[in-house]
Amino acid sequence: MEVGGEVIGYAYRWRGDKPLWVGERVLVPKNYFSRIKYGPGPTTGVVTGLGSTYRRPLSFITGRAPESE
Repeated sequence: MEVGGEVIGYAYRWRGDKPLWVGERVLVPKNYFSRIKYGPGPTTGVVTGLGSTYRRPLSFITGRAPESE
């Protein structure tokens, strides 16, 4: 699954019971850049693609983002 956002653009895995869809807002773990810009805690991103060609270990999406932020 590909997730994009202001400081993200990576592939992640999803282990939730309901599938995610393109355009859905999700929470992803911090990476180097998001930690500097936003501090600790997960970052909000948007699902930009289902599936990925990336073939190394992937982090997991933390969960669905809340409706209002």
